[in-house]
Amino acid sequence: MAKTGPTPDDARASGSCAIPQHMAGHDDDEDNNNDDGDAHNGPGNGSLLSKTMTSITSLPRHGAIVLLPVPMPPRQYAPLGLVGLVLMGTSLLFLLFIILAGVTTSTPFNKTYFLQADTKGIDGARDVSQWTYFYVCGEGNVDCGKAKPALPFGHAWSSDASNVPQGIAGSHSGSNNKFYLLSRFGWVFLLLALFFGTLTFFSSFLACCGRLGAAVATFVSFFALLCHAVASSLLTATYALAQKKFSADNRDSKLGRYGFGFLWGSFAALLISVVVFSAGIKKDRSNPGGAGGGRFWRRRQSTRSYEGRRVKDEYS
Repeated sequence: MAKTGPTPDDARASGSCAIPQHMAGHDDDEDNNNDDGDAHNGPGNGSLLSKTMTSITSLPRHGAIVLLPVPMPPRQYAPLGLVGLVLMGTSLLFLLFIILAGVTTSTPFNKTYFLQADTKGIDGARDVSQWTYFYVCGEGNVDCGKAKPALPFGHAWSSDASNVPQGIAGSHSGSNNKFYLLSRFGWVFLLLALFFGTLTFFSSFLACCGRLGAAVATFVSFFALLCHAVASSLLTATYALAQKKFSADNRDSKLGRYGFGFLWGSFAALLISVVVFSAGIKKDRSNPGGAGGGRFWRRRQSTRSYEGRRVKDEYS
C-alpha cells in the first residue's frame, strides 16, 4: 500500500515548508521528488524537509538564461577621451590660425605666414611678399591678392616674369615644375588633414564612453595624422628651398615662425592624441568582460552545484 503522509500543500499550509515565491519555478521532476520526500519523512521532519526543499528550489535551472546588467564603462576611459578631445581641439585651432591668415590683420593672423621674401624688381610682384595658405600678401599680411585654392608658389608675380631667382622661375604659373607641385600638393593634404581632424574631434566624444569609441577615434585620427605629416613635410620643403633660392639671389628672406610653429604644433598635438586614443583601446585587465559600451545585458549559463545535486539525490 502507498504510504500516506502530509502532502506538499499541507506542509505549506502548516508553515513547515515555506517556499519563497521567486524560487517556485523549478522542474516537474523536482516537484515529484519533493512529494515523495514529504510522504517518506512524515510530518516529524518538517524542519529538515523545509531546508531541503528550499535548497532544491533555490537551485538555478540548468542552462537558464539570467539577464544581468553589465556595468557602465570603467571611469579610466573618460579622462583619456577628455585628454584626446583637448589635444584635437588644439590641433584644429592651430590649423585655423594657418588657414585664416590674411583674412584679417588681427594678431596672430597678421604674423602668420610661411615665407617672407624681398620680391622688389620682379614683374607683377610687391616689394615684400608673404606667402600664406590662401593669399600672397604684403608685409604684415596687408594688401593681399585674391584668394587662390591650391595656391601655386609663382602666384606672387606674373607669369613669365623677369628677375625671378634662379631655380624658382618656370612656366608653371610663374614657377618651375618642382615648386608648382610641392606647393599645390602641400595645400591639398593640409586641407585633408583639417577634414579628418574635424571628424576625429567629434569622434573623440565617443572615446570617453569606452573601448569601441576609442577605436573609432584612433582609426579616424590615423588618417588625419597621415595627411598632416605629408602636408607638413611638403610645405616645409617648399618654403625652405625657396628661402635658400632667394638668399642665393641676394634677397632678404625668412621663414615664418608663427606659420611653421602652428603647423608643427598642430602635428604634435595630433600625434599625441593618436597615442591617447590608442591607449583607450587597451583591454581593462581588472574587468575581463570588458566595457562593451553597447551591450547592457549578457547571457549567463549556470549549473547546479555538487552539494545541491547530492541533497536532491538523497531525498528523491
